[in-house]
Amino acid sequence: MSDADLVKMMNIEDLLEIFCYPHWTGKTISLHCGHFHLGALYSLHDKSNPYVPMEELLHIPETADLDLFIDKWGYMDGESCVTIERFGAEDTWWTCIDLHHLHDCGLQTSDLSEVHHFTQSVKFLTEGNIERCWLAQANHFLSEHLSQEHFLATVVRFCVTIWYPTDDIGLRGTFMAGAPIDDLYLFLFHPCVDVQDGLVSVEIPSVQDAYYWSLRPDGREPLSAELLDEIMPPQVRLDVYTVGKQWSQQDYQLIWDITRAKGLDPESSDLAIQLGYPLAVMHDIPLSVSLYGV
Repeated sequence: MSDADLVKMMNIEDLLEIFCYPHWTGKTISLHCGHFHLGALYSLHDKSNPYVPMEELLHIPETADLDLFIDKWGYMDGESCVTIERFGAEDTWWTCIDLHHLHDCGLQTSDLSEVHHFTQSVKFLTEGNIERCWLAQANHFLSEHLSQEHFLATVVRFCVTIWYPTDDIGLRGTFMAGAPIDDLYLFLFHPCVDVQDGLVSVEIPSVQDAYYWSLRPDGREPLSAELLDEIMPPQVRLDVYTVGKQWSQQDYQLIWDITRAKGLDPESSDLAIQLGYPLAVMHDIPLSVSLYGV
């Protein structure tokens, strides 16, 4: 039996599944504010230069088979991640973190002389669906762009880092007698996700809008800038990453050959239509997205 005969006997979705799990690639997006699209295909013109914007070429419309999932904020402890269960009022969608009771979440340390990381992700619920959907029609869209490097964005990951600058460590506990550090709470934002005409848009907040401090566990009284100057809370940094799948030209060529062996036109949307996948929407003019690190 020839390889071509074997391919004809195999289920096409099973064949596409083989290509769904190559290596992951992560790209860091540092935006003060803006929006980023999940399920979109991006082109990197110069991956060695992080200041060259990448371009969004197209997006795959969100459907019932491409449900989204928003993680709770979790504390990164080495290679593990512990979910933070304390939340503020439901209508505010802010997550409350009691800095000196992190051990209540099963953590080993709450020493703020160290650096602490909290993460949250927005991603597609069922892994592999968005990838199969793209691969079934990739050669239709990329026949003229295979010389470029592309990746399919499937996750937006937020990372909040808190730490005390070394010079401030000795000053902790010396401020405001009525405001002990044990009563200081950090509130982290809840990601805002909007779906319009199938386009999944994740809002990237400014650093100022990503968190606030309060002396109340319900967060109803955010601390003013003047009080924060006296209290000297830990420093806070927000980083935003997109994680996406990437395939080589050889991968796309193999999919082209498999589609042809199935009697379909590889440079059309026939395979995606046959499998019932939503068709990708190509932008008339690519959207430019600033990339400030890799």
